[in-house]
Amino acid sequence: MPAFTLDSIKPTTALEDEAWARFLARCVDQLIVGFSLLALTYGISLPLIELQPSWDPPLDWLHNGWLGYAVLIGAGIIYDIALLAGFGSTVGKWLLGVRVTDRLGARASLLALAKRSAVLWSAGLALRIPVLGLLAQVGAGLRLVRKGSTLWDTAAQLRVERRAVGWGRWAIALAIVAALALACLSSALPEITA
Repeated sequence: MPAFTLDSIKPTTALEDEAWARFLARCVDQLIVGFSLLALTYGISLPLIELQPSWDPPLDWLHNGWLGYAVLIGAGIIYDIALLAGFGSTVGKWLLGVRVTDRLGARASLLALAKRSAVLWSAGLALRIPVLGLLAQVGAGLRLVRKGSTLWDTAAQLRVERRAVGWGRWAIALAIVAALALACLSSALPEITA
């Protein structure tokens, strides 16, 4: 077996870098949406608890069950469409230099973005169903590397541009994912350990 050296590491291709950037951008965006929903739920519930101290707010809908999934997916779709229509990027995409445009490089239409989101959430993320969602994301990443485009961008006739960003932005994106994931996990920790 050959010895491992730094020279034996195969450099990634531009499409592999793009796949990782888009995956990390999606993680940042989904955690922003999830954490915002969590903060909003607690923000609405806490004043109600002060008015009626014996009331136990039903926050489980956000952590468990189909209603929480539906709200998270709906909020994710609205977040994606609104930010892509207004700015061409979401927070995660902006951070990692990813921009979504129409085929000519102009802002994408709401109809094209709605079509993109429908295909993204159904085929690309498999509605975040635990094992299927992971398999769908791996398949989408492989398709992007092989063909240069995802199914949802092709279906909506959109183009994704990516400019190179420094390691600092990658580190910020990873820090956001880690911090928000820990915050979301810690909010669910009492339920997990109970």
